[in-house]
Amino acid sequence: MCVVLVLLVTWLVLKFSGFVMPKRWVLAHFSMLLLRKRMSVKLVQITALGLSVTLLLLCINMGRDVTNMLELYLYQNQGNVFVSRANEQQKTALEAFVERYQGSIKEMQPFQLAQVTHFNDIVVSERDVQPSDTQRRLEQPINLHWHADMPENITLTEGSWDTGTSQMGVSVDHEVFIELALSLGDTVHFDVAGERVKATINSVHQFKPGGSSVTFWFVLQQSRAASAVGPVYHMGSIELNAAGTSAIGELWRAHPQLRLVTLDALLGKIRGQVRALIALVMSYSVFIALLSNLLMVAAIRTHMEKDQTRNGLLLSFGLSQSQGLRILLIEWLTVTLIPTLCAVAAIFSFVDAFYRQNLAMSYQGSVLMMLVEALSIALAIAASGILLSRKQLCRSPIGLLKEGQ
Repeated sequence: MCVVLVLLVTWLVLKFSGFVMPKRWVLAHFSMLLLRKRMSVKLVQITALGLSVTLLLLCINMGRDVTNMLELYLYQNQGNVFVSRANEQQKTALEAFVERYQGSIKEMQPFQLAQVTHFNDIVVSERDVQPSDTQRRLEQPINLHWHADMPENITLTEGSWDTGTSQMGVSVDHEVFIELALSLGDTVHFDVAGERVKATINSVHQFKPGGSSVTFWFVLQQSRAASAVGPVYHMGSIELNAAGTSAIGELWRAHPQLRLVTLDALLGKIRGQVRALIALVMSYSVFIALLSNLLMVAAIRTHMEKDQTRNGLLLSFGLSQSQGLRILLIEWLTVTLIPTLCAVAAIFSFVDAFYRQNLAMSYQGSVLMMLVEALSIALAIAASGILLSRKQLCRSPIGLLKEGQ
């Protein structure tokens, strides 16, 4: 995306900037003319700079924003301990533990373990659909939830929440619905504790951020469990103080089958994964940055003789040192600002899409901070380019003409 954007914007700027800029901007017009004369070289140079700046910004923002915003979101909307599975006995012990340490239970959602066996009387493994993670996950039991009213943390993308029909209805997660090529009205067969349960797909739901983060792939549209004989489990979150969090080991020793994790441990795993990804991306970004710098130096040295001849002629015709420096400034600002601004746009779009698709939340990062970081990188590159090119203007016109012959 960044490469295409950089190429398009660069071509548009070099091609049509002369029609947009005021005629009195003589030096700017002349600078654009010089850039157009070497458009192919400048396109490669700008693209390389765009890639290096994009990767550097990606590393910086992933390290700073992703984990921080995820931590803020989790602590704002949930407790600091997530319970993934607790039976009735464990739930009772958990409630007593929370009360002992003056904590609170944020939420507990009931579910039963259910094996999805058939869709429309066809065995799941025999359906003609593209292989996917969802299909592989259905080889194991899933968490089957039930709710008479539509939960507040989901929104329907298709169908309706109908509990008035005689047939048992079920709502299916949007991603599962798409990957398994399902349709409204299809039937789903579950095996719950040896009991076969049949339900009709009445709706498709999607997670809605801002509330509870506990969602389920399949939600029965009723007020009772799918099976009267199958065990009921609970999933949710609790809020504990520091003493309660430190004493969780006591609860585990008494109930080793209880599944829970502190958000600090969860965030630690996420930070570790993000750091590994950042290290990988950073290695590529440093490599591309080195290549782009070598390309910049090579381009300056390759055209040094022609530039000396040109500058000698311009200086002999009355161009001052300050005007020559302004031409270099315009040229290098153009070469660096285009990929920098394109990199900011590409990174913001990428991170926002990552948040929406993987974290189901909108990106709240600072565009201004990202822009300041990008401009700092651009100005550093522009300054080094101007310093490398500036010696073209530090000699007499006669000397430059002699060197250019």
